[in-house]
Amino acid sequence: MLSPGTRFATTVPSPRAGSTRTSRHPKEQGEASGYFALAVPTVLAEVCQAARVINPRRGAPYLTGFRPTRALSLLDLSGDWPISIGASHAINTGRKDHCRAWARALRAAWPAVDGLSYVSAMTGAGCVALFTPARDTFPDRPDFSEPLAHPDLRSTLAAAGDSIGYQLL
Repeated sequence: MLSPGTRFATTVPSPRAGSTRTSRHPKEQGEASGYFALAVPTVLAEVCQAARVINPRRGAPYLTGFRPTRALSLLDLSGDWPISIGASHAINTGRKDHCRAWARALRAAWPAVDGLSYVSAMTGAGCVALFTPARDTFPDRPDFSEPLAHPDLRSTLAAAGDSIGYQLL
């Protein structure tokens, strides 16, 4: 999984705090969440969507990748399952308040699951929202973590930017 950093916190780990479709309600004490993409273009599309510009220096962002230390138990929102519970694929990309309400309801109904597997509204590619039960799945050290400004990432960022139509500064 890839992340713009190594964040898993009781606040929404996003430069657009509270803007993700699976954000937890801020009054839910003790609940943690983390949001991760499965591919570099999706990380960049999600994090840089406001300006659609990849700025490797602003805010000193990192690209971090890791493998969970155990198999994750995820509710898959990308297949037919949402339809079987009375939802639709709008659960992935619909109005954010509706998506959040579904995320809260799913978390309440299945408290032991580690999180949700869903598709990015930006790229249609895989993402994962992890909740409190997944806290023990983070390795002591990520497999990869470099600042976006690292010269070795330039070609990766350029290719990702080209694929999603974002300018790389």
